Amino acid sequence: MKFFLTFVLSLFLLSCTRQAEIKVMEDSEAESLPQKALETKPAKPKVKAFQYFQDFLSLGARVYNFNGVDGAYYHLAIDYQKILTSNSLQTLITKQAKQLESLKIPEQTDEKIAFLVNAYNFFYIQETLSEYPVKDSKEIRKSKEIYNISGLNYSLKHLEQMLVDDFEDPRLRFAMACPALSCPSLNPEIYKAENIYIQLNNSVRNYFKNPKNIKVAKKVLGDDYISTSKLFDFYEDEFESVLSFIHSYAPSRYRRFNREKQKLGFDWSLNSPENLSKSM
Repeated sequence: MKFFLTFVLSLFLLSCTRQAEIKVMEDSEAESLPQKALETKPAKPKVKAFQYFQDFLSLGARVYNFNGVDGAYYHLAIDYQKILTSNSLQTLITKQAKQLESLKIPEQTDEKIAFLVNAYNFFYIQETLSEYPVKDSKEIRKSKEIYNISGLNYSLKHLEQMLVDDFEDPRLRFAMACPALSCPSLNPEIYKAENIYIQLNNSVRNYFKNPKNIKVAKKVLGDDYISTSKLFDFYEDEFESVLSFIHSYAPSRYRRFNREKQKLGFDWSLNSPENLSKSM
């Protein structure tokens, strides 16, 4: 009996020793592995929608700031020559176009508005670049169905109709890109769903602070009236009342006038830094 107990105890001690040896070997092997093999590789951060477009605007556009009688306002100029000769800016255009091929148009209203405005503005600049140099913006075609969103091709005209018809908000006209100098300025920041209506209001108010877009017409006989841009003639159907719209968003000094006429000239010159410097 004593011999049997001694034999069992020996087997137990041998087993414990062997397990300890195996544990030491495993620890040694783990220490010899490269550190990278033991660490979990961090996930690559996902690029936000239109981040490439924002970077493109920051590098490829110039913001001109002015002070008028109604306060400060800005106008964005697109540096087409710089963009066409810059590899980094061309890369941003390619990446943004590629990203849009896999993005779906959101269904939620605020998100959809911001998405479509950004897509429209990006594609409009892309189209202008493809036809540059042009004498004026009327040469830019909006009917080519070559712009891909989520695998479907759209034209600029189609995207424009989606914004105008689906939302019936005249403020959108002041957010959508137009390469003419007399058009509302492109916003230096991309539009975002969380503050889309604040951005739309600011775009309209910025437009009305520019004295080239609205003036008081002095009459020798009869009442003075508001003289406005041809923009309100081109898109008259989008405004329930142009005068009411002006009273809502233009500087307060225009609210006492009860008449408006589209009398101001419209400059179709391309919104390049060279043309903007000459016109202002």
